[in-house]
Amino acid sequence: MKEYVDMLKILGAYNDNATAAARAYAEKFPNRRHPDAKAIRRVEVRLLETGNLNPRKNKGGRNPTLNVAEEE
Repeated sequence: MKEYVDMLKILGAYNDNATAAARAYAEKFPNRRHPDAKAIRRVEVRLLETGNLNPRKNKGGRNPTLNVAEEE
């Protein structure tokens, strides 16, 4: 989670320029995995759309559907 927060802080510091933010992130945190501009943008979009920084857990499979008889 800390990495996501750091990505967004740097994105803000670079005036929403994800490419520059990705370069700055790699320089500031050389011992971490380095996200590209698209990854940083996805974190921003996820936060805006869901209010959450963590990725959704993929449970796999299809969502169960109920028919009318089962629902009643």
